[in-house]
Amino acid sequence: MKRKVIQLAGKTLVVSLPSKWAKKLGVRKGDEVNVDDADNRLTISVDKELGIEKVRISLDAASPRLMRWTLSALHKSGYDEIEAIYPDTDAAKILHELVKDLFIGFAITEQSGNRSVLRSLAREMPGEFDVSLRRAFLVTLSIGDSLLEYMEAKKFKESRELLALESTNNQLTNFCERILIKSGYKEYRKTCFAYVVVWNLEKVCDNYKHIINHIAHKERMIVNDETISFLGQCNLLLRAYYELYYKFDRKRLDELIGMRKEAEEKGRSLLGRTNIDEAVIVSCLLQHITQIADFSASFIALNT
Repeated sequence: MKRKVIQLAGKTLVVSLPSKWAKKLGVRKGDEVNVDDADNRLTISVDKELGIEKVRISLDAASPRLMRWTLSALHKSGYDEIEAIYPDTDAAKILHELVKDLFIGFAITEQSGNRSVLRSLAREMPGEFDVSLRRAFLVTLSIGDSLLEYMEAKKFKESRELLALESTNNQLTNFCERILIKSGYKEYRKTCFAYVVVWNLEKVCDNYKHIINHIAHKERMIVNDETISFLGQCNLLLRAYYELYYKFDRKRLDELIGMRKEAEEKGRSLLGRTNIDEAVIVSCLLQHITQIADFSASFIALNT
């Protein structure tokens, strides 16, 4: 929307606040607002909480996977109350799973027949973003390190225990995305780059999940030492990017380009010499390398 600039007392320039926005936040005459400038942009905010944002969604004819995607999208979008209408009790079970395993701070506050209400019980604070993102990084690193130990010990089926940590990664990254949508990043114009980092971290962790699902359900697995060593090499690359996020250095990023190329060359050479089961692992790790390197541009943008 556009507003005309009014001049008062010779030098003071004034712009009126949109009445709908002021009413929504309860801004009255004499209240203070925060005004932050960045280049050609002014951001006006108040130290007041927004009202409860609600949404109603019908899940009729939706597959279980589509239900999960839909509800996850609404949660990330920042809604505080989600009223879901569904066709059967199977859908209710999915809602309970999501609240238990994915939606931090949410609970089902109403349920009757084919209707449930999911509601946030706490307000997300912008400062929680940094803490949650670091935890998500550390959980992902832990999965990689533990998976390497399981594979070195040939305990392939036991590796399924790590899937609980992958769910924790999903919780934390979902929570970070929700905070960014509701409050933005500390430097608002860099919000999109912070969101890309979080989104990419969830995908990076998925690669470990795919490997675990592959090796934990095989009756017999033969994985040679070279493939296991390749996993270790990929873990080192991810740890290097984690350290780079918290202590950014362009020279170090340039060094990581070399690490990435070396890892990719090893992975491609392995593909032609492995059995089918190993080829699946190596393929996941090659995708892993690509997605880890995808952090690069966002890291630069966040530190420029």
